[in-house]
Formats: sequence, C-alpha cells, structure tokens
Amino acid sequence: MKLIYEGVEINLKILECKITDNIGDKADSIIISFADSELKYRQWNFKKNDCIEIIEGLFSTGKMYIDDFGCSNGKYTIKALSIKKKTKTKNTRAWENVRFLDLAKDLVKEEGLNLKTYGIENYIYERVDKDKRNNIDFLNFRCMLEGYNLKISNNEALIISETFLEEQIEEIIICKEDMINKYDFKTTSNNIISGCEIIYNSDFLVKGRYINRKFNGEILKINDIQTYNIVEANRFSKNIFKKYNKYETIGKFTIKKNTNISAGNTIKILDLELFNGKYIIEKVIHDLVNNQSKINVRKVNGYE
Repeated sequence: MKLIYEGVEINLKILECKITDNIGDKADSIIISFADSELKYRQWNFKKNDCIEIIEGLFSTGKMYIDDFGCSNGKYTIKALSIKKKTKTKNTRAWENVRFLDLAKDLVKEEGLNLKTYGIENYIYERVDKDKRNNIDFLNFRCMLEGYNLKISNNEALIISETFLEEQIEEIIICKEDMINKYDFKTTSNNIISGCEIIYNSDFLVKGRYINRKFNGEILKINDIQTYNIVEANRFSKNIFKKYNKYETIGKFTIKKNTNISAGNTIKILDLELFNGKYIIEKVIHDLVNNQSKINVRKVNGYE
C-alpha cells in the first residue's frame, strides 16, 4: 500500500486505512491512521485541502483532499474527502432557458471539476434559481429531480442516471457463503410513499403528480420546487417518488476485500430466498488493513 502526499510517496506504519465509496449524496472519504509513537509525524505541516492518494496494486482512490487531522496516544489520523473545502461556499445565481448539461457544466466549472455523464437526458428549463446552496449541493438537488446520481471522484463530477445503473450487467455474484460474519437484509415500509404531488405557484399555477398504487404509503405533497410546466412537474414527481422508494429493500454485509467493485456497480445476490436478485451498491468501505469490503446495497425495483 502506498500513501502519496502532495505528489510524494511517504513511508508510514499504517494502522488503519478505510476508503468509503458512495454512489451519491455524500462525498467519498478516506480515514488513515499511522503509528506515531516517536511523535515525529505530528510535527509535519499538514494543511486542509492538501492532496493525498492511496494506491494498492492497480487500485487507486484518486486525488482526495484533507478535511481534518489529529493525534492521540501514539497515533496520527487523517481524514480526506473527494471534494475540496471551497465547495461549501454559498452564492446566488439564476439561469433562463438553460439545458441541464449547461447548468451542470457551469456549476462544476466553478469548483474546478470536469464533467462526465452517463445515460442522462439534456432537458431544458425555462428558469432555474439557485439560492443559499453551494454549487455541489445544488447540483445534487437538480440531479435528484431528474433521477440522476451525482458522484465526485478524482476531480471529476460524474452524473449517472438511475436507469443507467439499473440496466448494467451484474459485476459479481455474491452467495451467502461469501459473506463474513453477520449480514442484514430487510424490506421496510418506513418512508415508502405511493405517490408524489408537486404544486408550484409563480405567475400561474403548475400542478404535477405521479401515483403508483403498488406501494402502500402516503402521497408526498411538495409546494417549494420551482417548475414551469406540467410535463416537468410530472417528471419531477416521478423521480422524487423513485428517490424515496428505491430503499424499500436494502442489505449490508461484508466480504473478502475486493477493490474491483465500487459504488454504483450492480451485483447479484443468491441463497437468500426472498432477498435474491439484482442490487445496486450504494456504499462500499474497503478496509485495506483488515482485507475486507463492507457493502451496503439496495434492490433494483424495476418499476415504471
């Protein structure tokens, strides 16, 4: 295992190295601890937003940025994120007659990121207002409205449609015997809804909705999402509905370390009877010291 700090490899006695890879909503992260019984590393001039990278064989975390660091008895710990601190800066901006891709490019360019997209539609909006949100949080919100996932990795903003993820071929098959110690799968009705209704009143009233009676839940009603036509309001309603209900069946388990899989991959689960099927990896924590990968998954619903 190699630790690259500001472009230079440094040799440390690593006690802990956990890499958390998320498909969306949250930044990827690294927690790395190393022995410091001689108290020499705490004298280093670590700085927030300094760049680090973990490399093991062909696997790399890509560039990550120090978010916090600290020391305890005989140990020094660094936490780094895939997003630089400056992304927390808030500002206000408005766009008119703008397409999704142009909006996304504007937002990520201000953060020094490159944009890559997978399976998206380049919708056009009459008007979009950004108020009191930082660029990444606002782009994540716009992605949610369109059924997309936003992931920041190695100085790139990746926007991936949920449909694109669902249609991918499974990377691996995982059986019950592959799971180490405890596993936990469940189907829940908590936060499950049967539909979503959006009402927005600007110069005129726009009302959109999506209902799916296969689900037993309330109809979520929203009146603070900006929309200017019924087609857009219906689309947003459906995607918000899917956002809530995609966590109906979830699971978590641990397997032997496998850095070939990442958040967003699809896998097939076998030998769990009613919980067999195709799942999307929501989060994976690669524990490089203990040679394990802890995985959170959600089942592909496949509904329209």
